[in-house]
This record gives sequence, structure tokens and C-alpha cells, in this order.
Amino acid sequence: MKPYQVLQFQRHFFSLNLLFLFLIPVAWSLLTSTPPQRAHSFRTTRNSALQDSSSCLQLHHLCRQERFCWQTSTTPEDACICHEATITDLSALKAPPDPSLNSKDDFFRSFRATIPVKLQYALRDSGLLRLLVDILVFWGVPSLLQAYPTAWRDFMAFSGRSPSTTNENNIQFQSVRYGKHRSQRMDLIQSGEPVENTRRKKWVVFVHGGAWGSGFPLLYRLVANSFVSQGYEVAIVGYRTYPDSVVDGQIDDIMQALEYLQRTDKEDERNDSMLDMTLIGHSSGAHICMLGILQSKIQGIQRFIGISGVYDIPRHYQFESKRGVERISPLAPVCGGNLSQWKQNSPSLQKSNSPTTRKKLPPIFLIHGEFDSTVPYTSSVGLYHSLIQQQQIRGNENQDHLVDLKILKGVEHSETIFHLMFGGETRDVLLKWIKN
Repeated sequence: MKPYQVLQFQRHFFSLNLLFLFLIPVAWSLLTSTPPQRAHSFRTTRNSALQDSSSCLQLHHLCRQERFCWQTSTTPEDACICHEATITDLSALKAPPDPSLNSKDDFFRSFRATIPVKLQYALRDSGLLRLLVDILVFWGVPSLLQAYPTAWRDFMAFSGRSPSTTNENNIQFQSVRYGKHRSQRMDLIQSGEPVENTRRKKWVVFVHGGAWGSGFPLLYRLVANSFVSQGYEVAIVGYRTYPDSVVDGQIDDIMQALEYLQRTDKEDERNDSMLDMTLIGHSSGAHICMLGILQSKIQGIQRFIGISGVYDIPRHYQFESKRGVERISPLAPVCGGNLSQWKQNSPSLQKSNSPTTRKKLPPIFLIHGEFDSTVPYTSSVGLYHSLIQQQQIRGNENQDHLVDLKILKGVEHSETIFHLMFGGETRDVLLKWIKN
């Protein structure tokens, strides 16, 4: 039986579109089971961006401002990006459709039109909507695991009945606090095998999405599936979501979680080598990670992977408005509440000459699904162009900076997370990129 058939009943309960809004895996019932198709891959390494001609830079501007704009209904036949000083045709990609025409969001547009504005804001700002979404998602997890029978065994292996246990699969699980707030917790999933002192300890730190306002580590524990078997230690980070915190506080939480891992490793007498850390963020989690990196707040990582991320807040607010969710989405208040603050909290809009913008960046890999109707793939394309342009402005100062972009053909928003949990194209390209 296909996953969407197992979860079919959830379509008729409070509209499954609500779960799509908060980017949670239960939305699998709206996805097809079509096998992943060939991806469009773009790679820029070391000095290649510095060799681009001025005409190529103008084409960057054209691509970002016109051809990749989600508002347009035309196909980007002349779309391009710079790829090692050459132009790569992206005509195979379809322009993101106008969200106002998406029938899946009719529920939200009707909700916005009929429910008093103050009540919509109260639902968002009181935390009641967060509670409702988390309950609905948690309630749907057993059905999801039923669709993937082997996933239940993996979930139990990656969990524990006590704060610290080692199971027969030689997997060690810990749920630890890195701060005083109840949400400042993370799940640590490690191999029970002793680590050789001569081997650098490899960590994958995953930061979940949830529109800045929902989610917790338990729901994403199966993400460890992609990494533990490859010899990585995995940390699934929980953080304060809205209304408990706004974007600055959420970045601080990620900083504290990373510092906890670094501090704990230094206290481990068995390991005298440096940590190798890969930071991965999904959706709003990718936003707060990328913003924290650019602001020099997040340090000590060797690479960053942003999956289906939101990187231009003003533009995404327009996108949410067309969907009809801007009043119940935490985006507006969590990112500052006004246009000026939204721009300051947009990774794509960071200026390279700003004293607060980090000059030396780790390698960055941006992944996005072509059919993402929650965060259009143009979000990652825009950040890619912004990072490349910053390289060109800085000249030779950052030669070792690596920026990669991969658009996964035929892939939706939540599907990227399912690929990490149960196997798929996102996991394959991600692991290959890390190893290379």
C-alpha cells in the first residue's frame, strides 16, 4: 500500500494543508510515490566565480530578478547560472506556479476571509496553533510508520527508554539539555563503537523546520537513518519556537547546542582531535542556520547544507499572502514585524560590505525540490546568486569558499525530509557532497 493511501483519512481532518504549512512529514499523504528523477546540479568551486565576466554577472541579475521570480507565469527558457565560468541552461525547470492559483490552499484563503483578524493573530501568538499542529502531527506518526514497517525498528533503535541507553544494535541514545528552557534539548544518536583517538569525530547536526513555530526532535529522529550507518554521530536539535522566541533567540539556541557538543567533546579524554561538524537545516531551520552563519554567530562547523530553505523574508511574506497563511504564520513576527527587519533577517539580502556580514564562509550546499509549493525553489536560487556575487565583490579574499546548488526534479517540500528518513535522492546527493 502506498503511503498516501495509508494516511488518506487525514485529508478530511482539519485540512492536511495545515500540516504542509508547518512543513511536517505527516503531509506525505499529499505526495505521490513517483521514484526520484534526475536532478539538475550546479556547482561552483574555488576561483570559478571570480573568473566570471561582467556580462555573466548581468545574467545573474537577470536570472534572479526576472526569470526565477515566483510571481512570473512564464517558463524560464533563457534562465542561466554561472558554472565554472560557463552558462548552464535551466530551461528544463518550470517556473514556480502562482500560489494564489493553488487549490490546496483554498482552505486557508477561506479561513482568512471568514475568521476575524484579531482571532487569527491570537491563534498564532498564543501558541495555541503550535500546540494543535504538534498534536496532529504526533497523532499521525504511527500511520506514517505503518507505511514504512522497517522504520519502526529503526526508530526504536534510535530512541531509548531511559535518558542514556545502549541497545543491541550498538546505537547509543541520549536526550540532553543544552539550556534551561524546556525546548532547549537535543537528541544525540551515536554508534556504541569506541572512537579511535586518531580518527576525527564526525557530527551531523540537524535543525528541523516548522515555520519557526512548531516541531521538536522526536519527530525528526529518523533523520539519523541516513548518517549513523555511515559512521556519523547525529544531533537532532530542538530550539525555542514562536511565541517562545524570535529568530535571534533561535539562532542563539543553535549556537548553544553547537557549543555544548564542542565542550562535551573537549571533556572526553578518549578524543583529542577536533570535531568535524556538518550543519544541516530544513526550511525555516535552514533560514536560521544560514543567517547565523552570515552573522558570524554560528562558528566551528566545517560545512552547511540548507534544504528547502527560506532565505528572502519579504518575498516569502508575499508568497504566504497569496497562499492565505500570512496571518497565522509566525514568519512576520518572528523575523521582526516590519520590512526593514525582514530585510536584515534575509540571508539573500545580506550586504558583503556590512560589518556584520561574515567574510569567510564554510562550504555551502543548497538543495531544493522543483515542485516545492511551500517554499519555491527560487528561494535557494536567489541565495546562490547572492553568495556568488559576494564572492566577486570580495575578490580573492575567500578563494576556498565553495557553493553548490542542486534542484531536485519532481520533488516536493516534505519529500526532502522523507528522503533523509527512508532513503531517496536528497540523501544520496547530500552524502556524496559531504564525502567529496
